[in-house]
Amino acid sequence: MKSLLRPKSRYPIRYKLILTFLLMVISTSLVIGGVALHNFKKSIEAEVSDHLLSVANLQKQRIETFLKHSRERMELVASRTQLRLSLKKHLTNPQDEHIQKMRRILIDAKNSIPDFKSISITTMDNYVIVSTDLDKIGRREMKDDLHSDIGITLDNSEQNKHSNPAQMLNLHLHHPLVLDGETLGLVMVDATASELFRITGDYTGLGESGETILAERLPNGDARFLTPLRFDLDATMKRTIPAHRNDMPIIRALNGNLGLHRDIVDYREVPVFAITTVIHEADWGLLIKIDQSEVSKSYQALRADMLLSILAFLTIGIIGAFFLSRSISRPIEHLTDAAKKVKAGKEAFEISHDTISDEETAVLANAFDEMTSELFHSIKKIEAANNAKSEFLASMSHDLRTPLNAIMGFSDMMRQKAFGPLGNEHYEEYVEDIHNSGSLLVSLINDILDLSKIEAGKYELINEPVSITSIVDVCIRQLTTLASISNLTLTSDTPDDLPHINGDERAIIQVLNNLMSNSIKFTQDGGMVVVRGYLNDQNGISISVKDTGIGMSPEGVSKALKPFEQADGTHSRRHEGTGLGLHLCANLMKLFGGTLHIESEPNTGTTVSIHFPPERTIEPSS
Repeated sequence: MKSLLRPKSRYPIRYKLILTFLLMVISTSLVIGGVALHNFKKSIEAEVSDHLLSVANLQKQRIETFLKHSRERMELVASRTQLRLSLKKHLTNPQDEHIQKMRRILIDAKNSIPDFKSISITTMDNYVIVSTDLDKIGRREMKDDLHSDIGITLDNSEQNKHSNPAQMLNLHLHHPLVLDGETLGLVMVDATASELFRITGDYTGLGESGETILAERLPNGDARFLTPLRFDLDATMKRTIPAHRNDMPIIRALNGNLGLHRDIVDYREVPVFAITTVIHEADWGLLIKIDQSEVSKSYQALRADMLLSILAFLTIGIIGAFFLSRSISRPIEHLTDAAKKVKAGKEAFEISHDTISDEETAVLANAFDEMTSELFHSIKKIEAANNAKSEFLASMSHDLRTPLNAIMGFSDMMRQKAFGPLGNEHYEEYVEDIHNSGSLLVSLINDILDLSKIEAGKYELINEPVSITSIVDVCIRQLTTLASISNLTLTSDTPDDLPHINGDERAIIQVLNNLMSNSIKFTQDGGMVVVRGYLNDQNGISISVKDTGIGMSPEGVSKALKPFEQADGTHSRRHEGTGLGLHLCANLMKLFGGTLHIESEPNTGTTVSIHFPPERTIEPSS
């Protein structure tokens, strides 16, 4: 008996735990620092949101003011009485003098408004009858919302292209010409859009990455940029964003999802903060955005400073934890090492007195020492009993096999009438009973020996390429007579081209014979047993044996898988057997790395399936 271990220190472990509270200070600093950083980040985001909103309101006001002034100047042209009178006369009595008069009025208006590129008069069916641009006369102007009070669109003109993109776009406006309550036609204006370029190109207050974006919705729902982008100057009227990209703010703006957005990326796929709004007069989407990385610069700087402070506290905590672990962790680690040795089966180990520094650990170590001593003593007893059982089974099987071989041999000679008739038909029945009983006993001994080998880890599989189709055919031929005696139909549903597996043919036949014999045994006259081999979803080979027999309850299935038990465990059961078959089959399948599964329902039937692992499947060579 080993002497009890005594602690070197008289201080209990609870006093040492006081040191752990020092570490809690560090944890608290981490929590407080995290909360502070979070609140600071929220504050920055709120500030950016307010700033972007004010910029968005300013830019929206500037654009709407520009559109309003353009519309008012167009309405001044449409309000000229002489223009409407001349159009009325021309529509009543077409003459060139009316055309010339209207053209002079339009030229005079165009000269007084430099932003207007051209002014045209159309009939109600959209044909241009007079214009400051002679190329438009006689053409039909196809414009959206042509007959509304006013419609504003941006149109990419193919004429008179300039190097400056602002000069390549026309702001199109139109207004009805009404005289005495009668709508005579429309006045159409193509104006320069350079003011829009100037507004959206003003990055004041938007830092290094912010910008104002203006876009229109195309008929297919996509968004098209109307002005140059800060990082893509050639995007005007060319670059589009698909309608399904709801993670982009310009699509959200055109869909009416207005306000602040955080979970988004811009046309560069860069995360941004954005404010979306709408220019209602023209149905344009307006977007003010800035890169999240630029917004978070101050946050990143504060986080770096705070991390340095936390690291300083952590350094102090690590030093404290080191000394704490020496007094608390070391004895626990030694106990862990001892437990590992016990698990590995090593009885000889010692816990050093130098590692025990408090009363609690000493008590734990002594209790552990006593427990392991008792455990090894019990293990030796169990091993001795198991060895005795194995020796008994081996001796019993040898002692039983010798007389059984004689019984089987002589009874078979008597069955075959090797030396003439027996003389009485009752003797023939007795001989048949002797032979059948001997066969059953031999089968039982073989099963017990196989099960003992498996449990002892001495059952070795002989792995080689095996054809499941051939094995199924062999088993069916072996059991066809038994099925016929019971008036059963025994069939196979196994394809000829089923891949081979790497396995032990004798063991697979033993498993399949057991399963098929059980199905035949527990299926009534006129029933059916079907054996099916197939390639499962995991590319492994499976074999199922399905019968229309008496079936089992869930409790019966559980009992059937235990050794020496049957689903029908009463003394009056109608079916002979030891109850080893399914248990042996399940253990053999474990050796293959596979599984055995039972599906059964009382009075309906049973399906037993065995599944081999995919790595045993031999792929056919191409």
